[in-house]
Amino acid sequence: MLRKRSLALFALIIPAAMVLAADKPPEKPKAPEKPASGKPAKVDFVTQIKPLFDANCAKCHGVRPTKAYSMLTKAKAFTPGESDEPPIVPGKADQSLIVSLMKAKDPEGRMPQKKPAMKPAEIALIERWINEGAEWPEKVQLTPPPEDKE
Repeated sequence: MLRKRSLALFALIIPAAMVLAADKPPEKPKAPEKPASGKPAKVDFVTQIKPLFDANCAKCHGVRPTKAYSMLTKAKAFTPGESDEPPIVPGKADQSLIVSLMKAKDPEGRMPQKKPAMKPAEIALIERWINEGAEWPEKVQLTPPPEDKE
């Protein structure tokens, strides 16, 4: 007898719970959590910086650089070119040639030269990445446009 009552009660509870659940609006996705420190996550080279370099730097500073230095690989991007200044100085955006060239007011000296100036937010992201130590995975290189590949 107790078993029949339990089954009957169970048979009433399950459909009622399903109806209530169907009326409940879906939960909103949670915003990404910030690290415990409250600071934003570190800038990621592969997903945030490489696309900017591919679009704005790789054509002239890629496989066959037509300018003073190559930025194809980490080793090349951190090595001084004709100016004896390294394009990227990890931890020091204010001493990185790439930043001063991107911020140049004179269109003749600004990089990229053959494209519109980069947006301030893009340059700020590159500066932040450099100031965070400019982490660039060893096996990752820039992807020049197809006409620049060998």
